[in-house]
Amino acid sequence: MKKYLLLISLVFAISFVYAASPVISNIQVTPQSGNVEIVYDLQADGQCQVIVLVSQDNGANYDIYPTALSGHVGNEVSPGIDKVINWTPSEDGITSGNQYKIKLIARDNPLVPTNPLGAEEVESLVYITGGTFNNGTADVTLSDFYMSKNEVTQAEYEAVIGSNPANDYGVGIDYPVYYVTWYNAVEYCNTRSLQEGLTPCYDTSDWSCDFTANGYRLPTEMEWMYAAKGGNQEPASGYNQYSGTNIESELTNYAWYSTNNGSYGTPQYGTKVVGTKLPNQLGLYDMSGNVWEWCNDWNGSYSSSAQTNPTGPSSGYYRILGGGCWFYGSSGCRVANRGYHDPAFNFYDIGFRIVRKP
Repeated sequence: MKKYLLLISLVFAISFVYAASPVISNIQVTPQSGNVEIVYDLQADGQCQVIVLVSQDNGANYDIYPTALSGHVGNEVSPGIDKVINWTPSEDGITSGNQYKIKLIARDNPLVPTNPLGAEEVESLVYITGGTFNNGTADVTLSDFYMSKNEVTQAEYEAVIGSNPANDYGVGIDYPVYYVTWYNAVEYCNTRSLQEGLTPCYDTSDWSCDFTANGYRLPTEMEWMYAAKGGNQEPASGYNQYSGTNIESELTNYAWYSTNNGSYGTPQYGTKVVGTKLPNQLGLYDMSGNVWEWCNDWNGSYSSSAQTNPTGPSSGYYRILGGGCWFYGSSGCRVANRGYHDPAFNFYDIGFRIVRKP
């Protein structure tokens, strides 16, 4: 049996921060012959999820998701002291003689959808019943899907990726993350999928998306548009011009945008805490305003023929953005308004939300 050198040079504990955050403390790491024992204390109101990530580049990237784990790890971990995780590095392809860093993450236990039919919400995900709508050019039919109720927050992003790129324009655990590229958003989707035992949707060698996988991904433009306008719950007055309302004077009740955001140089100028305006008919917040949201699609023309679950062009130069943002006017917040940008671009008004299949 190989004798493993000290693999762990530093151990981090991160809590996924909400009103009653789970907290990891008193971490002890003991390298053994072919095994690593991690002992920790967990304070939480109830069962939560504990995740182990490993870095091999001095903490720059935690891109190893060990699976050779046993003990108090994964979903449904109860609070208590002296919780134990055992890791066998060799089974995860970790060789001896290297120095690694481990990160422990504790967060509210995710409820994995098991019977989506008839379900309205699964934790932070809203179940959206598919249907047919007109995108302004042709009829589009969509299957059911889950969408995150809010834009991905800075706490959610940091808990998965390990860093928070947001700065200067609204910083806090419940503010939307921004300064994220399309590639950053895809990395979040894949990493969170792996953390929760789901199959990642994206192949990072060519950035293609497997829409049959059960992991997280960015919404297609048509999924985003359908959800923003209210799906099959649109008001009797017809198509929602904005997410939640068809009336411009009512937009201030549903969106953070230039009219209600404060002026440059004031503390009010910037992003706002998610979910502080009214939701649309599906229970989704900030689909208009706050931050632009990356969609999966390349930018391209809509087909004039009826389609089912369209995923946009197979290639292109720019990726689609939806929803407008905190410093755009009402016209930028229209559901039909299309933004687009280089997928490597980031800015203080660009964030994202996620979807997954039932």
